[in-house]
Amino acid sequence: MEIIVPDTVMLFIAGLAGWALFSKFNLPVAPFLGSLFLVSLLRFLGLELAETPAFLFPLLQVGLGIFVGTKVNRQVLRELRPIFTSALTIVAWALAIVFLLGPLLARLTALQQHTTILASSMGGLPEITMIALAIDADLGFIILMQAFRMMGTVFLFPFILKKWVDNKSSTTTDFPGINHTSGTSGNTGGSSIKEAVFNLYSGLFLTGKKPLQKHLIKYFRPAGKGILVSAAALAGGFLFQYAGIPAGAMVGATIFVSGISLAGINPGTFPPTLFNLMLAALGLTVADNIMPESVAELADPLLLGPALFATALIFITSFLVTLLIKRVSGWDLATCFLAAAPGGFSIMVALAGKYNLDPMRVSILHLCRLLSLKTVIPLVFAYLV
Repeated sequence: MEIIVPDTVMLFIAGLAGWALFSKFNLPVAPFLGSLFLVSLLRFLGLELAETPAFLFPLLQVGLGIFVGTKVNRQVLRELRPIFTSALTIVAWALAIVFLLGPLLARLTALQQHTTILASSMGGLPEITMIALAIDADLGFIILMQAFRMMGTVFLFPFILKKWVDNKSSTTTDFPGINHTSGTSGNTGGSSIKEAVFNLYSGLFLTGKKPLQKHLIKYFRPAGKGILVSAAALAGGFLFQYAGIPAGAMVGATIFVSGISLAGINPGTFPPTLFNLMLAALGLTVADNIMPESVAELADPLLLGPALFATALIFITSFLVTLLIKRVSGWDLATCFLAAAPGGFSIMVALAGKYNLDPMRVSILHLCRLLSLKTVIPLVFAYLV
């Protein structure tokens, strides 16, 4: 993909403007939803904005993988014992939706059954699109359904989650605006820098007892650790992406950084400002998949009605699955809610981290759902098509 620098810069400026706008009105997930909303709106109004560079989404997956991996320790692993039952629940639900709702939609729309099965799948749009092209399915209806599910998830779930968390605790970490992180954390950072400079100066020129090497090791060790973590995340992301694992860059980075953490190397904490910038960039990548041409198909009532019915059914069942996972696992309701979300792997993991929930549990259950769909559906189509 050719990158035109001025057009790409304009795209990111629009995303930052959306972030600022949503922060102004204290809306949830301001970096993500703000950039997604404004860029999508501008495109619908006819403004030609560049698409995000091809390398951005893999880098975002690696960044989210680092974020999740830094949350993993031995205590977290001990708390994941109920994961097997929860994973089976998610997989059974996802497959039931595909193979029960798919044939029902085929009757309601007179579309081919393989088209409605793909339209009902809660897998990634790129992979589903590739399967649709391979078997000559009706790509328009599939994109319509996937767009409904994706837009419903990314716009509805953050508002519901924010309401739950706000009701639970008025002191919870909310979605910050651009300048939100410049309070205590910023002062702490400045104080640490001043302290480091003063200690270095006093050690070298006042006491004469602290050699330069010891200071370099003390103050540059965090940078070395960051390089180690980044290198491990990139290596893991590349290997898993090359192996064809769904969201492989994110999964590989998570596993490799988790391995470092479990081996006894503390990877540190993820910078809040960088996390917000990642959310804004993630909104831009999602906006690439919301095209005006796809929305134009909503004018056909023969497709619109069944698509709305199927999407509503998927969301209703996801709420029921949320309650079921909570019952079998004992996890908090908000984590179960994100784990049972019908789409948005990277988005739901980011939301979990943003609200100080458990992104590891959310990512594992989403991965189980994606792997089961991407394994079973092609095998079934080998007999149906």
